[in-house]
Amino acid sequence: PRLQTYFLPLIDGTAYPKTTTATANANDLAKTSRNEINEAWGALEKKLRAIGAEKLAIFGQDLSYEEIAEALNDYTVIVTKSTVPVSTCSKVEAIIRERRPSAELDVASNPEFLREGSAIEDFQRPDRIVVGTESERARNVMRALYRPLFLNDKTPFVFTTREASELIKYASNAFLAMKITFINEMADLCERAGADIQDVARGIGLDGRIGSKFLNAGPGYGGSCFPKDTLALVRQASDFGVPSRIIESVIDVNANRKKRMADKIVDAFDGVKGKTVAILGVTFKPNTDDMRDSPSLDIVPALIQAGATVRAF
Repeated sequence: PRLQTYFLPLIDGTAYPKTTTATANANDLAKTSRNEINEAWGALEKKLRAIGAEKLAIFGQDLSYEEIAEALNDYTVIVTKSTVPVSTCSKVEAIIRERRPSAELDVASNPEFLREGSAIEDFQRPDRIVVGTESERARNVMRALYRPLFLNDKTPFVFTTREASELIKYASNAFLAMKITFINEMADLCERAGADIQDVARGIGLDGRIGSKFLNAGPGYGGSCFPKDTLALVRQASDFGVPSRIIESVIDVNANRKKRMADKIVDAFDGVKGKTVAILGVTFKPNTDDMRDSPSLDIVPALIQAGATVRAF
């Protein structure tokens, strides 16, 4: 409720034509005209524009920013929250200024760090708020935008350049993926050496410089973020002429990890042909229904190919 005077929902390019409330339903949205959208957009003091990440990846073919340019009638901060390649904000600004050279605006990067399964908690109690803009006026707008959350005084605002902000999200996810992959490699070593990976992980995690999170050995990372963000970071690093060998190795090790999990199951049962194997949980992590790049997508087909009957829950 505290956010109602700050947000206008836009769904697939459609806005609800009210300036102070954030309630809408599909029927209302369907009846909204383009003029009403522009009027509502122009009346808002703070604007968040929702555009799918897949469109941002090819925003040159998407008219969303051109539509924004046409609707501008006063100073506006246009914020990109999606995980996008470095320099995306600069390209967005160029698109808008080409259409409206004299428009009074700033384009800022404000990446989200929401985890699947705990997004509301993460939004209300963030570890940090990263804002990429060198405009003090835009920074003040972003401070005001987040003020209704009554953020803990200890929640830091990280104000930086747009390029640094865009990279922070990629670097964060790549580092976490690397941490998962590291403990999985240590688990392989523990199996050969006769050590308990749980004890090793606890001993490592108690070091304050390392921390205990993301040190749970498993079948590898998956989901909607880590796989695509590690690949994207490797591509961007290569484009800039500074290959990221560590992340390249993380991607390779993780892919092999998923495939080897099926082999471990087959070996543990001395073959699975004619046997029934129960899989408890097929999403990439608990508390979500997301199957994207889940390790089960490698493990289950491999078990079936080995002759097993799979029952998955």
